[in-house]
Amino acid sequence: MRQVALGWARVGVVMVSGLCALVVAPVSAVAAGPERHCVVSVGDREARCFGGFREALAEATAGRITDAPGNAAAAAADRVLERRINALAAERGGSALREGYVLSIEYQHENFGGSSIIFTGYRGCDGIDDGIVEFEYADLAPIGWNDTISSFRTYSDCRVRHFEHPHFVTPRTVFQTTLSYIGSLMNDRASSLQWT
Repeated sequence: MRQVALGWARVGVVMVSGLCALVVAPVSAVAAGPERHCVVSVGDREARCFGGFREALAEATAGRITDAPGNAAAAAADRVLERRINALAAERGGSALREGYVLSIEYQHENFGGSSIIFTGYRGCDGIDDGIVEFEYADLAPIGWNDTISSFRTYSDCRVRHFEHPHFVTPRTVFQTTLSYIGSLMNDRASSLQWT
């Protein structure tokens, strides 16, 4: 299993009018090149990335699901897999594991295509549509996913909303379970997420 940890920033030096300037740019999990499939706990600031979706989901479920489709879009369409992921939340019943509950899978392209990032929590959501935030992730930039999300699917009784700016600054989507296209207002604009 090949794993790559993402760092906080890429640093470079640029010569400007005879002066050197330090340039810091975020490291992107979804830069041009092969697809990356990443996992991040809502309590962490570092993503663990893999070359295949199957490996990422195995990591996200703490080794409980190791036979998912290798393709993220095929996995999003797999209703049996969806039931298996959702069953983990009921099966664990509040254990103190740091990870293992999939809250949502966010995708680089519409129709669940391209690279993906799996957000996990220490439990599932309560499934009550009361708008009370149970989990949040304040800034996608340090993990290389700022302005990247085009579609998503939620699990473990969760619904997710997307904000255009870090720290939950509007505009935002409403809490939703699945969209094959997030819409023109938020496409490639999400910078922070909340789950209920």
